[in-house]
Amino acid sequence: MKTCVEKGSYRVVLLDPANSSGRTDTRFRVINTVMNQIRASLGNNLFAIPVKNIQEYSTYFYSDNYNGIQADVIIKITFNDWNYGTYISNREHYSNQKKRTKKDGTEVVYRVQGDLFTSKNYAHFDAIVEWISTADNTIISNYSLAFEENYEECVLVGAGDRRANDSGCSLVKKIPPPPSMENVFKNEFITQTTSLMASWFN
Repeated sequence: MKTCVEKGSYRVVLLDPANSSGRTDTRFRVINTVMNQIRASLGNNLFAIPVKNIQEYSTYFYSDNYNGIQADVIIKITFNDWNYGTYISNREHYSNQKKRTKKDGTEVVYRVQGDLFTSKNYAHFDAIVEWISTADNTIISNYSLAFEENYEECVLVGAGDRRANDSGCSLVKKIPPPPSMENVFKNEFITQTTSLMASWFN
């Protein structure tokens, strides 16, 4: 009870993220799709009371004056850089054969051919989260969010015997669907944001 009296509960407005990266891309909208989930988790913290009807406050995205909002604090997220996706970074034809001699002395030839596809998967963001008082528009606290994931996958799309495949890539009949780097991006954003809110309001 003493802690509750000292800290109190804060009425919190969580604005939709602002994009200051200079990247004009409609994919940024996917970030807004996870904001309701973050707002819901914000309400699970001990000293945070989410303020609803967030659409009423969209005009405050790039404002320095928040005292017109009926809340105690504003949480503003600004993305300085972000991107995610998958693209084919390399494609080349591949064929190979191997000869083996059986125990009876006969020779067998294993063959494989097709196209090698190398895809690059990536997701990253660099953002600043600010906790701003509506009483005097001062920044109470701020924190940087950062994430980067890059990796390559390689497949040999073709036919033949796997024993002749020395490409280092898996032999497949068709290109497999790419991983959802959008989900990787969103899940990491949710994880880092909700963890930060918990450190502020618990």
